[in-house]
Amino acid sequence: MSEAVAKAESIESGGNISIEDEMKPEAVKNEGSLLPDNDLKQKRRRRKAAHTKLRNHLRKAVADHKMGAIRLMKLQVAAWRDELIRIYEDVKDLHHKYMESMPDITDPQRQACEKWEVQFDTDHVEILNFAI
Repeated sequence: MSEAVAKAESIESGGNISIEDEMKPEAVKNEGSLLPDNDLKQKRRRRKAAHTKLRNHLRKAVADHKMGAIRLMKLQVAAWRDELIRIYEDVKDLHHKYMESMPDITDPQRQACEKWEVQFDTDHVEILNFAI
């Protein structure tokens, strides 16, 4: 998707989110697995924030489309869904690396991470239901 198309779609949908500007990959797959805990946590947090922002934008755009306020194309929604799925996989990968760095299963921080993972998975399932 070209930058001009992304900006045009953003303007058409009434938002100011450019997928190419906001959702650039961070080359997560090329990073070493021995990153410090803080780096993993921060990268996971940034990718989760990008996922949440795009998910909320997609949710609003689909709702506006159904009310007739804007007009979306199926390819546009599909591209957003694909990007969300890609970000989701990045976040899960970072999350699992972070969890592996906490060996004690009774650690409250590890238990909070497990609870977070369940909620994130639940939120992600909603993406698959977006359709116009």
